[in-house]
Amino acid sequence: MLTDLELVTLPEASRITGKTPHNIRDYLQRQRIEKYNLQMKMHTIGIEISPFNCLIAQVKTQPYDLPKVSSEILEIEQHLTEFSKSLATPTKKLEKFKKQLLADCQSDYLKY
Repeated sequence: MLTDLELVTLPEASRITGKTPHNIRDYLQRQRIEKYNLQMKMHTIGIEISPFNCLIAQVKTQPYDLPKVSSEILEIEQHLTEFSKSLATPTKKLEKFKKQLLADCQSDYLKY
C-alpha cells in the first residue's frame, strides 16, 4: 500500500501547481489528473461529491432503453411544438400573464 498519499483541497492544489481552482477542477473533471500527479509529486484521485455531477455521470454511463428514449424525445418534441405555437399566437391570457410577471419583477434589469 502506498504511504505517500495526501488529500489536498482545491485551494491547496491551486497554490502547489500555480493554477486556479477552476482550472484544476476542469482538469479533474476531464480526467487529466496525470499532469497534476507530476507537478505535485504525489498520487492523486478525483472523487466527485456534487450530487448533480454524480447524476450526470450516472446518466452518461447507464445503459439506455433506446425505444423508451426515442418515445420520450418525440413526446418532448410534440409538447415543445405545441408550446411554441401557443407563444406565436398571443392570447389575452398570455398577455395578462406577461403583464403580471413584469408587475411582480423586482429587477430593473429584467424589466427591459
